[in-house]
Amino acid sequence: MANSVLISGGATGIGFAIASYLAQGGHDLVLLSRNQQRLEDAAAKLAEYGANVNIEPCDLRDVSKIEPLMRDILNKYQVGYLVNNAAANFICPTESLSIGGYRAVTDTVATGSFMLTKCCGDYWIRNKVPGRVVNISASYAQGAGPYVVPSAMAKAAIEAMTRSLAVEWGKKQIALNAIALGLFPTPGSVKQLLPNPEMVEQIRSYIPSQRFGDLQEVSRLVHFLLFECGSYLTGETIRLDGAFYHASGAGPFYNLLKDLNESFWEELRKK
Repeated sequence: MANSVLISGGATGIGFAIASYLAQGGHDLVLLSRNQQRLEDAAAKLAEYGANVNIEPCDLRDVSKIEPLMRDILNKYQVGYLVNNAAANFICPTESLSIGGYRAVTDTVATGSFMLTKCCGDYWIRNKVPGRVVNISASYAQGAGPYVVPSAMAKAAIEAMTRSLAVEWGKKQIALNAIALGLFPTPGSVKQLLPNPEMVEQIRSYIPSQRFGDLQEVSRLVHFLLFECGSYLTGETIRLDGAFYHASGAGPFYNLLKDLNESFWEELRKK
């Protein structure tokens, strides 16, 4: 029986929080990350829960290596569940964005998630076993993502993939859903998206619930979609954002960033 959970970007941030929650529930894990040391550190921490944790270095930007790696992973581990969590993002005026910066985001989020999903789907279909996929999206994918255009495009793409494959693979008992996250500050996301401390408190004030999300809330929802809801809930994107999208959409980010001067952007580029 295929029962391991494959989590991309599973060594840090939201991915590690999901991995920790699932490990405490006794689930076998396979973690992907670009960084070998972070993978080893994550596995050591998760071992405290007695979980069976396997780690595989993987740079989703290197598309040519994904299929061979996934063949190896799927042959070694009984993967029945996939969480596409790996992400890349940074703020930048779009007119100044390099094609390299654009591809770093879209190759990781859109192409990387597609390739992992394709490989798992092929394995499940050939072996006639059910599968579950949860794609981690963002609330601005359905609205607007000024200054984070590559991320908004890529997240919208994985939501489209979620809907499309739910239809195509439904008869195969493969269910796919997405979670559109609002603001869940992690060290990486704050550094990349809210570089000024004042921005953090400003953005909090725009959220109707008047707080940021708790990583446990993401983890519990992922667990529900993977293990509790069956295959009839499929093709959906669930917003988890404290009603941020409904209240303001892209407005807060736009208002925070639109008046920053060129010297700010120049200093940010140097970091």
